[in-house]
Amino acid sequence: MGNRIVPSLVFGGPEPGAFPPDPHPTGPVSGSGGPDGDGRFLRRRELDLRRTEAPGPGALPVLRAPHPRRHAIRTFDEKGRIGDRLLFGVLEWHSRMQVSIRVHNSGALVVCRDPKGGSALTERTMVAVPMSTLRWCGFVRREQVLLVAVPSLSALVIHGQETLDRLLPDPERVVTEARSAGEGSAVSRTSSSGAPGGVGADRGVGPVDG
Repeated sequence: MGNRIVPSLVFGGPEPGAFPPDPHPTGPVSGSGGPDGDGRFLRRRELDLRRTEAPGPGALPVLRAPHPRRHAIRTFDEKGRIGDRLLFGVLEWHSRMQVSIRVHNSGALVVCRDPKGGSALTERTMVAVPMSTLRWCGFVRREQVLLVAVPSLSALVIHGQETLDRLLPDPERVVTEARSAGEGSAVSRTSSSGAPGGVGADRGVGPVDG
């Protein structure tokens, strides 16, 4: 270039160690024009949070799903009465409703909605089981039992708690094989039909003896 003087030389990038230029100028910036320069203004830089997506939790395993039946642990009172407001609500049972009370070969009691039944729910919507029937099944007063509502048949099955010992996994084995959450594969809960949401076998009521 000889002895000629170049009055201004602008490079495309910022100086080393300098901040990048603001893409959204809001006011005059020194050395960029402004009222004393060429009339250009630079806006203040703003962070658009709408473009910053929060990280999602990722794929989570389905551990359980609603089960079509309902269960409860309740106690016979001194007069052989038993009930559960939630289960009876699922069954749409009401006070003074006619029911039949029968016995299953396994020792369970089966209470079914029956307009021609020989029994009726009490005023407080409880099943009043005759003491002779309780003794036949081996139940005693003040005994806690397992109630299973069967809405599709408008029925209630009453099991002794020993039924749980036969159906559930061995509790000592469950304790010894327990692991911390997150270790190994995700927990899979399936019913005997292979559909998710159940645990163990769901054998139903089966034949009932009159």
